[in-house]
Amino acid sequence: MARRRTEIQKTWRSCLLSYRRFARLVAVFQRAINFVDNFTELTAFEIHYFKGRVNYRLLFPAPAFRRWIDRERSIVYFPSNTIVGYGRWRANEYGTQIWRCFVLRTLAPNNPGVCIPGVSPSVEILLSTRGARRSKQFLASIDGLKRRGDVVESFSASYWRHLHLMLQLNHEPHAFGEAQRAAVSVKQKVVR
Repeated sequence: MARRRTEIQKTWRSCLLSYRRFARLVAVFQRAINFVDNFTELTAFEIHYFKGRVNYRLLFPAPAFRRWIDRERSIVYFPSNTIVGYGRWRANEYGTQIWRCFVLRTLAPNNPGVCIPGVSPSVEILLSTRGARRSKQFLASIDGLKRRGDVVESFSASYWRHLHLMLQLNHEPHAFGEAQRAAVSVKQKVVR
């Protein structure tokens, strides 16, 4: 009788352990499903670097998540309504083939936007340059803003549109002034 009771207790314990393992496994799958659901709401950018041939790069800000494909390629992800700087440069044995820079605002899923190569899903274009001269002007202006200590990812969409128009017209863009900084800080306080 005692032997039978210990066998039943052992069986019961093993069933309980199996149930606990199963419950932990279900919890892991549930977290994975939640992660994938949140993952589909992110905007993906292709980052690719191959010396002298390809340089698709992120100009700003730091990504929310990065997934490495191999040593030269990765995919970075951003939540919706994030302003992102993105540059695409490609060359072959004859020289530069494309050189484009963008400042984009990521959109929530199912919002209409523009399709950009290397970006999925669509985005809103705030600034776009094409060609070496304008792209270098844009990169120089970004470097100048960063040198002054400005956080370029906090700039408003209207400033990027202004910069786009000034670059297209070959005019010197207006500096990001104290009034604009104050407006951005007030906006960030209101949004929070």
